[in-house]
Amino acid sequence: MRKPVLCAFILAAVNFIAPAQAQSGDKDFARCADANPADRITVCTALIKSGQKKPNDYMGAVLLSRGAAYGRTQQYDLAIADYTRALRLVPNNPDIYNYRGVARVHARQFDLALADFNEAIRLKPSLSFSFENRGIAYNIGKGDYDLALADYNEALRLKPDAAEVFLLRGNLYARNDEFDLALTDYNEALRLKPGAAEVFFLRGSAYEQNGKRDLALADYDEALRLKPDAAAVFYRRSCLYAQEGQFNLAIEGFTRAIALKADDAEAFDARGHAHLSLKEYDLAMQDANAALRLKPDYVEALIVRGMAAEKEGDFEPAIADFTKAMDLQPNLGDAATEAFNARGFAYEHSGNSEAAAQDYLQALALNPNDPSALSGSCSVREILAQQLNLALSDCTKALQLKPNDADLLLIRGAVYLQMGDYQNAIADCDASLAVVPQYASALYTRGRAKQKIGDVAGSSADIAAAKAIEPSIEQRFNPDYP
Repeated sequence: MRKPVLCAFILAAVNFIAPAQAQSGDKDFARCADANPADRITVCTALIKSGQKKPNDYMGAVLLSRGAAYGRTQQYDLAIADYTRALRLVPNNPDIYNYRGVARVHARQFDLALADFNEAIRLKPSLSFSFENRGIAYNIGKGDYDLALADYNEALRLKPDAAEVFLLRGNLYARNDEFDLALTDYNEALRLKPGAAEVFFLRGSAYEQNGKRDLALADYDEALRLKPDAAAVFYRRSCLYAQEGQFNLAIEGFTRAIALKADDAEAFDARGHAHLSLKEYDLAMQDANAALRLKPDYVEALIVRGMAAEKEGDFEPAIADFTKAMDLQPNLGDAATEAFNARGFAYEHSGNSEAAAQDYLQALALNPNDPSALSGSCSVREILAQQLNLALSDCTKALQLKPNDADLLLIRGAVYLQMGDYQNAIADCDASLAVVPQYASALYTRGRAKQKIGDVAGSSADIAAAKAIEPSIEQRFNPDYP
């Protein structure tokens, strides 16, 4: 799941003074300056192409306004071109340099953006938003924490009540895991701008990452009260619900997020995870498929779909999904152990114990104390009747991590059976059955162990009980059984 979004607001300068001619009833210029972006582009373009002789400051203002409209519609190359033309007409204007710098940040031309902000600062060092914008460029463009922080500090020195800069500096602190400092800045931003839903959202994210989940949830709730159509907040709050094991609430929230933003692959994937946790495998599969339609190489969705297929017993498609996920992203981070375990399980239950063993070993190399990998490794060694001492060690270690696990006790009992230690095999099956009394595999394994020590009556009773629960159990344990 994605991390909380720590938004950066790129704030363009707004202090360009309209020329005197435009202040005396020029309706076309007024529409060029104040209409919605699409209309501004149309009206400003007509003024530019009119051929009328106008002063440089007038045409510079028209180009600036059209450039801003292009920027609002994400046509950054056209915006940059207009700002460049405006600077030829009205050189040495720090506001236009700021506008062009902002457009260049959006166009990811960070070096050029920094040059524009540097020039704006040289021309007028007292403009706080020049430092603010340059701080953003240093932060998101260069990843330079120290220079970004210095610029935000200077912006606040010049304008101590700039709520947006407290927010930006808070984001910078949060990205550097300095959550106490981030929270101080978010609190100040809220003091200056009390009804800002986005600040509640970001403060909630900082609380969550700082382990203060109750406070995070309260801030997410307030953000949604202020802005009920905030898909990102529904998503983040639902992730928090999922982490707390409240999967039904999580699904409800992810569904709201999807209704507001139908192309959000991550929300589909996260809802699929929640369905998986509730053992709603068909729904998990549907959400994974929806996520993959939006992002065909979405690794997390491939893993969700693979796990849903595996739980339904469809091991081949599960293996294909896990393999594709690993090929796309060889370093899966925290998910790598889970992926190797899941594919190992699928290999094991599709009859490829050798491949399963390799995946469990890969999982153990990543996390030597992972109980699923230890259990899987123990299981396939028992199936292959190889390295039974290592199998016994793996099972024993897994049971230290998950005491009284019925499956682990059964597997270790089967290992003891293979090693000829029939009394310990019976003891582990007894312990497994104490947890799950109608566990057919434990009854059958105990019956086989009793047979080895000559307890014919006890063996017959256990095997008969196992067959009553699972009539085909003999075939499963001995494929050659008629």
